[in-house]
Amino acid sequence: MADLEAAAESYGYGYHGREPTRVLADLVTDFTTLRPLLTVPQPAPVRARLCRTARRMAGMTATVPHDLGSRRESRAWFATAVRAAAESGDPQLRAWNMLGAVPLVGVM
Repeated sequence: MADLEAAAESYGYGYHGREPTRVLADLVTDFTTLRPLLTVPQPAPVRARLCRTARRMAGMTATVPHDLGSRRESRAWFATAVRAAAESGDPQLRAWNMLGAVPLVGVM
């Protein structure tokens, strides 16, 4: 899980000169690795960490298609990020919902 958390953090620093489509492919691959961990019961602290990581990855995954003009795909990923932030119980991530994603997604 620490590797996924580190990956999620590094994605938050931008493209680093890489092609957005390559970054998007890497994000989707990492999110695919994370997703099964979210489908099984976890202790509350582990679940919160997984949700925070999912929020970060989904938020960045939403940003790339947004930058490329694919609004529908972007909205779907932002909705995923909103759900993960809400489930995390982290007040800062919930604030991110209100300040960042909600205007783009229109959900709460």
